[in-house]
Amino acid sequence: MSDQLTLIFIINLFDELGVNLSTLKIFQYEKIPGKKHETQALGLLNPEQFKAHPEPYIPNKEHITIAKSAWNSVTADNPEEYLQFIHTNHESMPLLGRALKYLLFRYPKSSNGLSFWDEKLLQYTEEHGPTAARIIGHTLGDCMDGLDLVGDFYMFSRLKKMGK
Repeated sequence: MSDQLTLIFIINLFDELGVNLSTLKIFQYEKIPGKKHETQALGLLNPEQFKAHPEPYIPNKEHITIAKSAWNSVTADNPEEYLQFIHTNHESMPLLGRALKYLLFRYPKSSNGLSFWDEKLLQYTEEHGPTAARIIGHTLGDCMDGLDLVGDFYMFSRLKKMGK
């Protein structure tokens, strides 16, 4: 999710600054050969995987329109535009649409007041606690199949907040 947010930020920034977007090349890593999950972030790639990049594409008008719509939706004052964006099929940028859906995982559910990550931390506290390192390690290791890469610092801060 963070890489996709960065992508739409850059496209919008370049457009606002009047930079010719036809000079921008996008290398969209989706799957790494031999891995079962999608590429969560460029920072997880080793040098060989990074070198074996996919063919780049230059954003066309449709990509730019989608990126602007995505940026406007995640920065809107209310969630309606975001919800409309994530429930619309964006065939030319499918990873963006899927990744932005994971933003919902950061918000609490109305049923219990917990976000997805808070629920997972509590589950793994019961299963692997009491040490924070084991809880966080199992949570991060077992939840690698999504597009919301969170780090140990985020997990520790959530765990600490719930422990108060």
